[in-house]
Amino acid sequence: MSVRIVLEGVDKYNNLIGSVYYPDGDSAASGACPKSGLAKFVEWSANMMEEDAKRRLKSAELQAKKERVRIWTNYVPPATNSKAIYDQKLTEKVVEVVSGDCIIVADDAAPYGSPLAERRVNLSSIRCPRMGNTLHK
Repeated sequence: MSVRIVLEGVDKYNNLIGSVYYPDGDSAASGACPKSGLAKFVEWSANMMEEDAKRRLKSAELQAKKERVRIWTNYVPPATNSKAIYDQKLTEKVVEVVSGDCIIVADDAAPYGSPLAERRVNLSSIRCPRMGNTLHK
């Protein structure tokens, strides 16, 4: 099968970012490659894509992982003991700033001394400044 490859750009490490198009004109961004377990979704390189295309590719990869197709045959989801917080309104007090992307919060409704009284919250997509970096003054 012949395909058409279109160069979309170059990242800061001089990696070429492109799109693959099939003979019928359909783009690989439709998710055919990741869905069939032939490709991985890489967030940092997908930043050059439109949001809708990124969502389709990520969704296709998740489906391939779930079905354990080709490169995902032996995929084992990472173990976690944390629970993501989505669309919840929380009213808690910050009791400690661990780092630029991690805080400890206290829930006044939980009994004092309870393991539920305090919890560590990691903030995603946050870059904390590096110590000694004079560019961020």
